[in-house]
Amino acid sequence: FIRVDASEFIPRTTNGCGIDSQETSTNKINRDLLAFDAGTNEYAQYWFNWPTGWNTAKLTFYWFATGSSGDVVWSGSLKCYADGDAIDSAMGTPQLIVDTLSSANTIRQSSATPAITPAGTATSGRLTVLEIARGATNGSDTLAVDALLQQVLIEKAT
Repeated sequence: FIRVDASEFIPRTTNGCGIDSQETSTNKINRDLLAFDAGTNEYAQYWFNWPTGWNTAKLTFYWFATGSSGDVVWSGSLKCYADGDAIDSAMGTPQLIVDTLSSANTIRQSSATPAITPAGTATSGRLTVLEIARGATNGSDTLAVDALLQQVLIEKAT
């Protein structure tokens, strides 16, 4: 698996999520966060090398919010690049997962997404971009405040 902290993602220039750092008031727990708005689909990307033996991947999202309840739609898509591929290439089909916030300021761990097939050919060592998003305009996204992402876990889909 590959664990990606919020600080390692690059928000897109177009509809990119916000970047924040927070400290809790009592015990002074610090963390870097990506802030995904409630009303606009927002995105961030992470570059890595495709692992040996993987054909597809799945994502788990670690997040929280200051609101008290609602559902968040997270998505992920991938693109593997071969030598000579154009950088401005389409991503693979995004896969969605819906997760529910049950109380404010508590860590949420989503279920894993369905298997994500990257655009391009998934070959060991290939430069790969992961794009994550909050589907705020999806009818299943009902959380009325920012979804604050702390980490994403990328795993081999079996």
